[in-house]
Amino acid sequence: MNFLTIFSLLFLVTTVKSQQNQVCLTMSMQVEGQSHALGQGPPGRRGPLGPPGPKGDSGSPGQCVCDPSEINKLQEEMRNIRDSINVLMSRSHTHTDKVAYCLAGLKSGRVPNGAITSEGFAHGGMEPYRGRLDNTQRSDQHGAWAAAHPLKVGDWIQVDFKTPTLITGIVTQGRPQTAPQWVTSYKISYGNSTKQMRVIQENGSDLIFQGNRDRDTKVVNMFPHPLSARYFRLLAQTWNTHITIRLDYLTC
Repeated sequence: MNFLTIFSLLFLVTTVKSQQNQVCLTMSMQVEGQSHALGQGPPGRRGPLGPPGPKGDSGSPGQCVCDPSEINKLQEEMRNIRDSINVLMSRSHTHTDKVAYCLAGLKSGRVPNGAITSEGFAHGGMEPYRGRLDNTQRSDQHGAWAAAHPLKVGDWIQVDFKTPTLITGIVTQGRPQTAPQWVTSYKISYGNSTKQMRVIQENGSDLIFQGNRDRDTKVVNMFPHPLSARYFRLLAQTWNTHITIRLDYLTC
C-alpha cells in the first residue's frame, strides 16, 4: 500500500458522512458533553424535513440516529491507517539515510552523559556515556562502553530520553581501533518506568536482534513497529571477546 493510498483512505475516513441516516458521526445530545471531552467535533447537520403531519402540519426536522458501534468502527479504522502511515514513513528511507538524518541524539551529544547508564562498566574510560555512535579512542577513553566483569547475558546499557519519544530502530558499532570486541546479538526493552520494562517481542517471543561482526561497521535494526517510551535498554545476548558497544537510536 503506497502513501497516496494511505492518505486517500485517511481522508475518506475522516470526512465520511451519514448515508441514508444510518450512521451519525457525532454522539447524541445525551452524551454531547462527553463527546466534546473526547475531542469529537460538533453535532452533525440535521436531516431533511419529514412528511407533513395528519392535519397538514409541516413535518419535524429529521433526527440524527447515532450508532456507537459504527462510530467505534470508524475510529478503529482511523487508528489502523495512522499506524500504517507511521510504519511506511519509518521504512521510506535506506539505512544510510536513517543513520544520516534519523539519529536520536547520542552521537550528537543532545542526549547528556547522565541520561546514558548501564548495569556496570569495566573501568574508567569505558563508562556508558562513552558508548556513543562513532566515538573514537583517545588518551582519556577507549571510545565505547564496556560491561563490567564478570560478563553475563543480559548486561545492559540504557538511554533515558526524559520524555516518551518515538523510536523506530537502533544502530550499533563495536569497539574502535584496538581490541576485537563487539556485541553480536541483543534484545531491546522499553518503558516509561525502569520498574516496568517490556522486551520487544515478535510472534509471542522475545525478539533477538543480530548485532555486529567487526569494530566499525554500522548495523541498523528496525523495530517491528515504532515504539514510544522514555527508556530504551539494550540487553547483550552474545558477544565477541567482551560486551563492548557504541550505539544510537533512530527516530524515523
